[in-house]
Amino acid sequence: MITIAISLNIGLALFCLGVAWKLVQFRRKLQRVTRALTIAEQRTDRVLFNAPYYILKGQTGTESLQGQLFGLGPLQQRLDRLTAIYSLLRVGHRRWRSVGFRGRSI
Repeated sequence: MITIAISLNIGLALFCLGVAWKLVQFRRKLQRVTRALTIAEQRTDRVLFNAPYYILKGQTGTESLQGQLFGLGPLQQRLDRLTAIYSLLRVGHRRWRSVGFRGRSI
């Protein structure tokens, strides 16, 4: 009877020792993962620390460019008209050259 009790106690002790060993290994893995995530977070923070400043700066620049482009609208319309007139003059000039100075013969 004592042999059975001692055997069960030794078996239970070995089982608990195995579980404790696995928990220690799991703890070490968690520490490595925690270190890696902490380093990644620190590097990300270092990179993105000034991001709000640059985002605001970019938005300000975009708004400024939009204002400048809005002011160029009338100029764009005039350029479009001049381009249309120029293309009509070229078509007329080509037509004039193809007919010649004589005009059309009827």
